[in-house]
Amino acid sequence: MDLGGWDTHNDMGRAIPGERMYDRIARLAQGLAPFLHELGPDTKAVTVVMVSEFGRTIHVNGSGGTDHGRGGVMMASGKGINGGVYGGFPSVIEDGPEGDLEVLTDFRQVYAKSIDHRLVNGANSSYVLNGYGHPFVNILSA
Repeated sequence: MDLGGWDTHNDMGRAIPGERMYDRIARLAQGLAPFLHELGPDTKAVTVVMVSEFGRTIHVNGSGGTDHGRGGVMMASGKGINGGVYGGFPSVIEDGPEGDLEVLTDFRQVYAKSIDHRLVNGANSSYVLNGYGHPFVNILSA
């Protein structure tokens, strides 16, 4: 699935219908729902992980958006997902290195568990992620 329009340098909007970011997330959900529905019982064997290729700053800029930075989000869906929020979250939102958020969860921590759990052809996360070793974030149920 390829869904553009995520460039939020300006006019990101509030978390209500009709606002830019809210509507992007709603459209993503509307695109994923039929895919997962079509899989039917096979959904339990599928893990969908969505991630942006770059993060954003914590501070809103002068045009109501955010600039390139370190803050980001990953989302996972499928019947085998343990729902919830994973990863660290700072007790106080403040600037980290270079005036930006400090990265607390490496994307490979989420990918590693998914890869090790789903690939049954002998490949593993260390191979796929070029030598990355665990720890991992356990987003999957048994």
